[in-house]
Amino acid sequence: MQLIVNVNGEFLDIENARLSVKDRGFMYGDGLFETLRARRNSVFRLQAHMERLLKAAEELDIPLPISIQEIEKRIHQTLDKNELEDAIVRVQLTRGEDEPGLLPSPFTSATLVVVVRPYQPPPENFYSKGVSICTIPNSAAITSLSNHRIKTTNYLVNILLKKKAEERKCYEAIALTPQGFLTEGTVTNIFLVQNKAIHTPTLGPFVMDGITRRLIRETSRNEGISFNDRDLSHDEGFKANEIFLTNTGIGVLPVTSFDGQTVGDGSPGPVTCRIRESYLKIFDTEMGSC
Repeated sequence: MQLIVNVNGEFLDIENARLSVKDRGFMYGDGLFETLRARRNSVFRLQAHMERLLKAAEELDIPLPISIQEIEKRIHQTLDKNELEDAIVRVQLTRGEDEPGLLPSPFTSATLVVVVRPYQPPPENFYSKGVSICTIPNSAAITSLSNHRIKTTNYLVNILLKKKAEERKCYEAIALTPQGFLTEGTVTNIFLVQNKAIHTPTLGPFVMDGITRRLIRETSRNEGISFNDRDLSHDEGFKANEIFLTNTGIGVLPVTSFDGQTVGDGSPGPVTCRIRESYLKIFDTEMGSC
């Protein structure tokens, strides 16, 4: 099946879609994006994603070419064109086409692209057996060069950290601050479970306010599980009873190895499983079961 994308309001086969080499997103990574889950024509937590996109555009001073309502309409239209049962949606906004030079022209018009693709979840054994993660010392100082309140299109550091994780045969790399505190993964938020309470790094210059992270807070409250935002040392990762990761694509993913040491008894823990079950229930309720 040939996927259909929307580029500045025009529907195109993905193989025929083109952007100018003068687009600032291509030249400088001058843009932002949101990644969303969709089932048929329903988009999970669409409003939260659009609010974050709008806030990021305001912080980067990139005027939206159309209203948020029109962006939502394009998302739904693109989903309709592709007729996918379960999809990942990427909405990408750049400052647009311009002449070379760091200072953008005040007359530049933003580029808006909507891409959908079939949703491909991690293998089921990742959920039943858990995954391995590793930490990268001092890497948070590098990633802080990008604003973690914003999902910018410049992911070079994330790519390099992901390559380091692959070299160490790990699913994900977690950046550490110079002081040795946990921050986040290349595309995930991290959570530790200690004495049946959930702990996650405090939001700030090193930690993205993930939409799924917000949902875990909500889910924890519904389940009567203590949820804490605080600084988490590297050593606490070794002492955790359970660890899990989250993002839009993976949902809630158990971790059973932390820097080469087994987490808990080496299998997904009860709190992680409970949170994942609650997350899936909310997802199915809001989106409708397949």
